[in-house]
Amino acid sequence: MSPQGPKKHDVDCKTMDFHYPWTSDLNFKPYLTNLNDFVGREWMLEDLSYELLKTERRGMLVAAELGFGKSALISHIACSHDKQSSGFPIFEKTTVIHLCKYDSNLTLNPGVFVRNMAGKLSELYPEFGNIINTDSTASSYLFSSKCLEDPNGCFDYVILYPLQEAKIVQRSLMIIIIDALDECIEVGSKNIFSLLRQKIYQLPPNIKFLFTSRNISNIKGNLPPGVSVYQTPLFWKNNLNDIKRYLIKKLENNTVSEQFQEMLSRSGSNNVIEKLAELVGENFLFLVHALDFWIKEGNVNYQPKTVENIYQMNVIRILGKK
Repeated sequence: MSPQGPKKHDVDCKTMDFHYPWTSDLNFKPYLTNLNDFVGREWMLEDLSYELLKTERRGMLVAAELGFGKSALISHIACSHDKQSSGFPIFEKTTVIHLCKYDSNLTLNPGVFVRNMAGKLSELYPEFGNIINTDSTASSYLFSSKCLEDPNGCFDYVILYPLQEAKIVQRSLMIIIIDALDECIEVGSKNIFSLLRQKIYQLPPNIKFLFTSRNISNIKGNLPPGVSVYQTPLFWKNNLNDIKRYLIKKLENNTVSEQFQEMLSRSGSNNVIEKLAELVGENFLFLVHALDFWIKEGNVNYQPKTVENIYQMNVIRILGKK
């Protein structure tokens, strides 16, 4: 797979764009785009599809370190309109998508999350929207600042109650995707993650969640009831195979591969793909940006500044700006 890549036409990607009964606060269109060079992750998507669609689990968490490509995975799912895609089973059932961005206050605001979720469900399920529109308390939350001031109460009136009342919603399996839970918690104790920890068990059982996060105990050790961490004994072996597949695709008929072969042969290695996969370890983000830069420049000896910038931004995000 690939955390970034050239964009295709994104008309079939699921976003949070809606215009009735109000306009979405965040549609996430810039982040949910088709990736031309997405490779791999079929093994993970098949497992996640089974857990979310075929079991009684309330949700799954994909926890991995910086550079694994968690956000790229979510973007891929959001654009998997092709029925042959391994992401299609989840794509088909996904109703709400939320992306937490540490440098965007709106994406971290639990009130905005609740309001956006209510708006999208109202667009998809008119019965749900009618329940909200005919309830004066729900309307007072949504059409004033009350939802931002009291997101927990807002959730009860504009999400929980309508879901319990709307018959069509009760019959439909729905998946809610939230990317970067670790960034959701950076605004203090009253955040999107803490809200969901309190509310998920009250939701109808047909509402499932797919989360992503860095591999940190603050998230993994405090998951809501019924939500499990995705695990497989073949995790890193499969990840390495995905990296090799990506390398093969990118280096095919490329002059840079000859430079890599010459450079690596001096260190005693004759297999470019194996050695490069070993060098990048589990970090897809580094591989994608470095490889794109080297191919563009045609010289593997140059140091890509984009890689330095990416790590600098994430160090600031994780440790805090001094």
